[in-house]
Amino acid sequence: MRRRSLMVVACIAALAVASVVIVVLQPASSSLTVTNEGRPAQFDSKATNVAYWVPLSAPLEELDATGSDATNCGEELSVWLTEYGTLLPSPQALLLRSKSTEPLPVSFSADGAFSEPRDGLLVQCGAPQLQTGEAEPGELDWTPLLLRLEEDAEGALRALTPTADGPEAADITANAASPVGLIGLIQGDLAFEGTIRAHADGAPVPVPFEGARSDDMTISWPGMPSRGTLRVAVGLTNSGKAAFFCQVASSTSRGGECLAQEDDETRTIRGQAENLRADYLTVRDSVAEAFRQPRPTPDTGSRTEFVRVDPWNDAALEARGVEEQFVGWCNQSAFRADRVTCETGADCFLNHDASKAACGDPATDTWTIYGFTAPVQPAFDDGTEPTVYPVALRLVSGAWCTFSSSGPEVEVVGWGGSAGSCVEDDGTAYAFWSTYPSGPLGQPYLFKPGMNDYLRIAARDGTPENPDYEDVAEIYY
Repeated sequence: MRRRSLMVVACIAALAVASVVIVVLQPASSSLTVTNEGRPAQFDSKATNVAYWVPLSAPLEELDATGSDATNCGEELSVWLTEYGTLLPSPQALLLRSKSTEPLPVSFSADGAFSEPRDGLLVQCGAPQLQTGEAEPGELDWTPLLLRLEEDAEGALRALTPTADGPEAADITANAASPVGLIGLIQGDLAFEGTIRAHADGAPVPVPFEGARSDDMTISWPGMPSRGTLRVAVGLTNSGKAAFFCQVASSTSRGGECLAQEDDETRTIRGQAENLRADYLTVRDSVAEAFRQPRPTPDTGSRTEFVRVDPWNDAALEARGVEEQFVGWCNQSAFRADRVTCETGADCFLNHDASKAACGDPATDTWTIYGFTAPVQPAFDDGTEPTVYPVALRLVSGAWCTFSSSGPEVEVVGWGGSAGSCVEDDGTAYAFWSTYPSGPLGQPYLFKPGMNDYLRIAARDGTPENPDYEDVAEIYY
């Protein structure tokens, strides 16, 4: 079978289809088979068309571009990357086959654990593109597939296909007559350890990404923050000399030269990497005013009101000193720049110069003032975030409802799980429930207005057929 010409501009690394085929035996209960058509990691001891993630703790001063060019990393650099770096499991050429005579829809999921991204840099060996021969009759159509790892309420992975109008939900079917060729590219800000699986008519099938552990196909993804990732690529200077080029928060250009030079530490790769923290601050400050004020609250056609939480309106709060310190990272919200999620799990809000955060409970208006030992990781506002990120609800009955993913000990059959719990003035507590698909404002726990014209939540011990609804008077965000 001849393959079709295809060029994919990737954000991470390049792919060349190799002749080695890695076949993974699948459970008999599934008619779907996924094979990895492979990709070269090294030719003649040179890393080609791949990318490595390197921690900042590696001896960056030992990086050497000797023998490298725009498509290959030299032998010494390849050995260094193999010793200190991690080969990224992306992109890959994946071939899907099905025994079924009928077209079967194929979906993907991620089964594993998420964590904060590692401090490190991305080193590319080769141009970020895929290119094969001319298209001919009898071609196999290779389709780009973006596998976006996300830790959210609706699942851990979104499978997308790039289009001229932006990424769209992937629509993939397989049958016995037509194998499906996919160029799988992993994306995601958070680090991930786990297995990506394909689903069709039977048991889920592990996707055999090269670099995965052979026993359970587990992959390690270090996390690629949309802002702040330092990308390093080998290129040629105007004089034809191999050099390193660095670019932060962009994959569209190689950026400035960052080859180590004597008496100029700011131009070394180590200097660039150590300046990442300063870059976080720069990006955060540059985008803060663009969305410091929340987006306009939507018109829900209900009596439910929106209340903006702003503890720093109290001058006495600003006058208080720092009472606790955040040791780990805090992540800025893409909904409003002064809201952050930190290690305590509490709702936290930055003061104007982002030097302190107030974390606490808007229901009781009690706050603890925190300082930072590491810069706040800036948000990337790509327009995909929900319009409103509530922190609490106040019901018409006077009860306060807060969010929690842990859930109560009791479950209500037929619902997707609990979204949190409500507490009335007399101390009576009960859970409120989420469902799928999501309701108003894209939230799975809000439902259309009832007889009293308020948005509602399902609570207490109702049944799926006849839930107990409570009216929401105010949404705090």
